[in-house]
Amino acid sequence: VNNLNDIIGAEYVKLNNSTISGIATVISQEYPQLNCRVVDVDRFEKTQRAEGSLDNKDLDYLISEILTPNNSSIAYRYDRRWQKTYENITLTSDKSRLRSQGVYLIFGSIDSGLGRVWAEYLQDKFNAQVVFVGDVEDRRQKEEGADEICSIKIQVDINNQEAVSNAIAEVESSLGEIDGVFYSTPMTNQNSASVISELKSSHWEYNYQTKINPLHILAECLADKQLDFVLVQSSLSSILGGLGLAAYAGANCYLDAFVEGQNNLLQNNTPWFSVNWDACQTETEQQNISGIGASLSEYSLTPQEVGEATEKILALSAGSQVIVSKGDLQTRIDRWLPSTPEDEAVTKVNNIEQHSRPNLTTEYVAPSNETEIAIAEIWQQVLGIDRVGVNDSFFELGGHSLLAIQTISRIRETFNVELAMNTILAETPTVRNLAANVIEQQPDAAELATIEELLAEVQNMSPEEIAKQLEERN
Repeated sequence: VNNLNDIIGAEYVKLNNSTISGIATVISQEYPQLNCRVVDVDRFEKTQRAEGSLDNKDLDYLISEILTPNNSSIAYRYDRRWQKTYENITLTSDKSRLRSQGVYLIFGSIDSGLGRVWAEYLQDKFNAQVVFVGDVEDRRQKEEGADEICSIKIQVDINNQEAVSNAIAEVESSLGEIDGVFYSTPMTNQNSASVISELKSSHWEYNYQTKINPLHILAECLADKQLDFVLVQSSLSSILGGLGLAAYAGANCYLDAFVEGQNNLLQNNTPWFSVNWDACQTETEQQNISGIGASLSEYSLTPQEVGEATEKILALSAGSQVIVSKGDLQTRIDRWLPSTPEDEAVTKVNNIEQHSRPNLTTEYVAPSNETEIAIAEIWQQVLGIDRVGVNDSFFELGGHSLLAIQTISRIRETFNVELAMNTILAETPTVRNLAANVIEQQPDAAELATIEELLAEVQNMSPEEIAKQLEERN
């Protein structure tokens, strides 16, 4: 990739290229037999070669990266190799930019992002005047007083620059100068996310219309204003990817790159923050969640934790990208971003130590047919469990999305069937359910007999007869 990173300062970055990083991460997760790497090889050596072209040295760099297992983003600049790493920071709220009774604009998709979480925290702790501008659900008929957390609510098309500009002017006319802006973007949903094999242009369009384009419009509308900050809601999927999150992760990578570009503008006096969040759930939601989400709920944040983290992030001396993770980030990277393709990873899976079946909510029921036995053995190898019952939940046994990918891949290989990823991402994926799905796709006895007859007929035909039939068919 060219012009992906600003490594040495004042480099031209192609924002559209930033989406590639998120997509590449998910490719390696959804297709574990592939190791997809992103290498930025543009070295700004424009002389004696066409812009963006590769010379032999660039090719040597690429070959070296391909042959070296690594799950990090790499860039080359003037024969120097740069590897992206992440640094832990200690945050305090002693010098937060948030003001008592300040005026704060929350822009974007208010209800499907962190908009209301921020609004409640700002009002409760700072008695702030909160303004909603954008896609705002009218809750007055659903919950009495639900919109009391905002002083003004303006429903506008967030992709219409004139409408957004007029809304901001209306806020300033009513409440005075705006102190800070929060950009609320949708969490992952069925419109923004899909496994790569089922991605449609509508998924990309949704992410563009709810994340990327409105951010450009917001920046244009704020260009002549000096604010305490602009904070943009991004996602940890930019770093960790996630099953089905190629389009979503790519869009969030774009947000991160855009914010970095804003902070590099010489004429910009407002610090911009891009914050990569995990899921936000109330304690009740965390307790009730099931399926694949249950294995990730330990990392989700409560609304109070989001508010406190936001306050501390806004105490940083300068705008930047900040990643919020309840677990050790590097450990999560090493777990979720394999540095070797599946054929090597499978060897490791086959060699993992077997453990006893844990105490589950379901009683052990042994597999009863060849298909169930074969699938149970795959689960045992992947999960490291000495025995798996047909009614055991994949996630209760310790499975997560990456192990789900390996499991589906090995079932496909074993039975030669096209098994969709979502068959194991259901709330209660079991050996019995998967076996029924596999059996349903396999030919019955009559179909097998027909296939055998056709094969026997073809085997007795001469090459000339086969060619003639094919020609007649065409």
